[in-house]
Amino acid sequence: MNCKEVERLIPFYLNGELNERDTKEFLAHIKTCESCYEEMEIIYMASTGLERLESGSSIDINKEMHRILQHSEKRLKKRQIITRAGMVINTIAMIAVVITLLFQIDLWLNGGMPEASFFRSIFGQRK
Repeated sequence: MNCKEVERLIPFYLNGELNERDTKEFLAHIKTCESCYEEMEIIYMASTGLERLESGSSIDINKEMHRILQHSEKRLKKRQIITRAGMVINTIAMIAVVITLLFQIDLWLNGGMPEASFFRSIFGQRK
């Protein structure tokens, strides 16, 4: 992502409107580009900072920017964990479906007689 793209996305980032991929690229750029970071501080101050100053609240821009960036990184990590967990669950479900289908096909091929089943020979006979 280049500076022009990042500058265009700053308001969307500050409002939490970027998707996961764009947020990841945005954060990677903003951490290494002092110019874009300063632009984000200015936009943040113009939108949020003025409201807080008018209400009498003090504001520490550096602390606020650091907090916002940390929050975004934590959200990204949580999304990645959830995505990976979903992939593991889907894989386990697919394996269960395949095993179930194999058992069903084996029963059909053997005329529904479990005692003649290939799987029965693997797992042993009932006594």
